[in-house]
Amino acid sequence: MLRLVQLGLALAVAAPAALAQQAAPAAPATPTAVAAPAPPAAAGLPAARPADVASIDAIIAAVYD
Repeated sequence: MLRLVQLGLALAVAAPAALAQQAAPAAPATPTAVAAPAPPAAAGLPAARPADVASIDAIIAAVYD
């Protein structure tokens, strides 16, 4: 019987502390490194020539029409 009383007291003392730990919100994770911004997609690429665009349009029209 004494053992049950001791167990009950131990649970009564430990339970509020455990609940307080669970209720505390976790801090948001901070990034450790910041990545450099990506370059624009068209950086370093040559401009399309009108003849290239026309031939691509012709290929697309032939495939999908």
